[in-house]
Amino acid sequence: MTNPLTNIVERIKSAANTGTSLRIRGGGTKDFYGQSLQGEILDTTGLTGISSYEPSELVVTVKAGTPLVELEAVLAEKNQCLPFEPPHFEKIWGTVAEPIDILPKFARTQTSVGGMVAAGLSLCNFIYGYFVLPESLTPDKRRPFEWRRANPVASLLRLRK
Repeated sequence: MTNPLTNIVERIKSAANTGTSLRIRGGGTKDFYGQSLQGEILDTTGLTGISSYEPSELVVTVKAGTPLVELEAVLAEKNQCLPFEPPHFEKIWGTVAEPIDILPKFARTQTSVGGMVAAGLSLCNFIYGYFVLPESLTPDKRRPFEWRRANPVASLLRLRK
């Protein structure tokens, strides 16, 4: 039996030598989504399984064709879960490769304690700066607000002059 990873590596090398475009594909569950499909299919369904898992570090490494159900089952054994809820019909590759496209339509992010603390501290920082800190410039040295100066890109370009 040949190693699926060896087959994929050989396929990629061959495509690179011939200039052929490849389309990485797991279960093909998102072929309907987005633009027209181009390139020869590079099937990752043979690459399944969990390579390494360290529950105390919250780190897991899985192969590209691993079904999400399999990964979630292993995580659930240690009372853990993914930090988002992707649709359960897809493989790992689609989840990792296209999180920006997937999350707004199909999944919701979970709030974490760390994220909530960071948001709260950011709000406290804003309130303190806006209401408590005094203005450091005297009124005679202040300039009126101009939108032209508020553009960070334009400000960086003016520094070059």
